[in-house]
Amino acid sequence: GTGDIPLTPILTWLTEQGGPFRALSQARFLRTPPGMDLEGLHRTVQSVLDRHDLLRSTFARAADGTWRFHAAPAGTARAADHVRRIDAERLDHTAIGTLVPEAMDEMVAELDPAAGAMARFLWFDAGGSREGRLLVVLHHLVADAASWGVLVADLAAAWESRDLSPVGTSFREWARALQELAPTRSAELAYWKGVLDRLEPPLGAGPLDPARDTRATIRRHWTTLGADHTATLTTAGVQEVLLTALALAVPAWRGGPERSVLIALEGHGREEHLLPGADLTATLGWFTSVFPVRLDPGATDHVRHVRDQLTALPDRGIGYGLLRHLNPETAPQLAQLPDPQIQFNYLGRMTMGERRDAAVFTSAPETGAMGSGADPTMPAPYALVVDAVITGTELSVCWQWPERLFTQAGIERLAALWTTSLELLLKGGDQ
Repeated sequence: GTGDIPLTPILTWLTEQGGPFRALSQARFLRTPPGMDLEGLHRTVQSVLDRHDLLRSTFARAADGTWRFHAAPAGTARAADHVRRIDAERLDHTAIGTLVPEAMDEMVAELDPAAGAMARFLWFDAGGSREGRLLVVLHHLVADAASWGVLVADLAAAWESRDLSPVGTSFREWARALQELAPTRSAELAYWKGVLDRLEPPLGAGPLDPARDTRATIRRHWTTLGADHTATLTTAGVQEVLLTALALAVPAWRGGPERSVLIALEGHGREEHLLPGADLTATLGWFTSVFPVRLDPGATDHVRHVRDQLTALPDRGIGYGLLRHLNPETAPQLAQLPDPQIQFNYLGRMTMGERRDAAVFTSAPETGAMGSGADPTMPAPYALVVDAVITGTELSVCWQWPERLFTQAGIERLAALWTTSLELLLKGGDQ
C-alpha cells in the first residue's frame, strides 16, 4: 500500500473547500498499563506505524496546484519522533485530565501533513505502579470514526507483543479501485441530478459564505434523548427514524409550502462489495462517503415513506461521490447544482473497539467524549450540521452552525421540534 495514492471523493471534496486544513484532526484519551516505560511505548507505537501506511504518509500541494498523497515504506517513520512523555507521577488522574485541552492544542499544532506529521502520542507517565494516560491525535486525512477501533486494538495487541498481521486491503488499493469505478457509474447521473435540481432559499440569514462562515464562527447546541426513548429507538431502524424526525421538523421550522428536505447524508464509505475480495476491517483511513438525499415524510406513515426513499438510493449512495469528484465528465454537471444546506451524521454507538476484558488502551474517563480540531479559517462545510451518537444509554445530538446564519434561539426551536417529532414517532405516532 505504499507509493502515490489517488484522491478519494472525500479527500477531493476537502481540497475543493478552500482554506487551510492542517489542523483538521481527531483525538482520543486512553488508559495505559501500570509498568509501562518509554521504551515499551516506543515499541508499541512503532508496530502501529509500521502496520498502517497512512501514518507514514504525506499530503502536499505540488507546484502545478495538484495534490499528492504518498505513503512511505514501513520503517521510515520513527516512534521516537511521534511520542512525547510528561512526568505525571505526582498528579491524580483528574488532574491529568485538566491538562488535556492545552496539550491537545500543542499536539494539533505539531501536525503537518505536507511534512508527514500525521500522528502524535503524548504519554502522561503516572509512575510504575499506576495506570498512565495516552493522548492520541491523528490528522483526519488518515482516520475516520471506524479507524479508532482499529488503532486502539492494535495498540493493545502491540503492547502485549502480539504480532500485527498486514492489513487486508490498503487504503491505496481502495483509492485506486474507486478511480477505476468512477467512469462506470454514469447511469446514475440522472438520479443525482433529480435529487439536487430544486433551488432552495437559504435556511438562515443568507447563503453560506466561505470567507465569513468559518470554523471559528461555529456555535454548538447539545440535546439528549432520554434512556427510555433511546432504548425504544435502538429496536427500530435508528437512522431512518432520526431522519424521519428531521424531515418532519425542518419544514415546520422554516415555514413555506415545501415539504421535502434536502440533506447531505454521511455513510461510513467502507463498501467492500465494490471491490471483490476487499477487507477494510483493519485499514486506517478517511473512508466517509457523503451524498444528497431528498426526504419527504408524506402525510401519514412517515417512517415507511422515508425508509422507502433511503432504500431507493443506488448502492447506498456511494456513486454520488464518484460522479461528483472523480469522473471528469459528470463532475462539472453536478458541481453546478445546489448543495444541501444541512448535513446529518448518525455515528452509531460510541465505542472504541475495546476488548471487553481489556483494562488498558480503553477510553479514559476524565475527559468524556473527545472532540475534533480544525483550522479557525477553514470554511464551514454546511449551514447546519447535525451529529447524533448513542453514548451509554442516551442519544446525544450536537447541532452546529455558523453564528451569522442562525440565532441560538432559532436552533433551539428546531432541536425542540425534532425531539418532539422523534418522541411521537417512538410512541407509534406515525400518522
